Amino acid sequence: MIHQKYLDRLIEMGLWHSEPIHLFNGGVRVRKPIETTGNNIAGSDHGLVDFVSEDSDEAKAKEVLIEVSDAPMILFYHDEEAGKWVVSAVDGCGGMLPGDFVNTWDTAEEALKDIEDFYFGDPARMNAKVYVKQDF
Repeated sequence: MIHQKYLDRLIEMGLWHSEPIHLFNGGVRVRKPIETTGNNIAGSDHGLVDFVSEDSDEAKAKEVLIEVSDAPMILFYHDEEAGKWVVSAVDGCGGMLPGDFVNTWDTAEEALKDIEDFYFGDPARMNAKVYVKQDF
């Protein structure tokens, strides 16, 4: 399970996160709503995000459905067996496509910096996924 302080950091960045995913040891899907300034793939509609928490305060939290995101989704979770934090954006089925990545980190803080870089840093990382979309 990801500690609430790390989920709060995602919210502070303007990102949305899903409810914990049991399959990923309580990890979450992360998306950038179109309203949040940052890296994007122009003209793309990355579809629906499942239910996400809008507020870290459980009393205020509600589930909403984001219909529009202009950036790919990533997974953020802790791999208990390896003792590593994982940031993953894999669109390929049966293998990695250009632009796909699985990054592992020793700390959650390092993983959060990676997430921040993907959505708000060097756009080359996200732009690598543009070519994937154009090829299909």
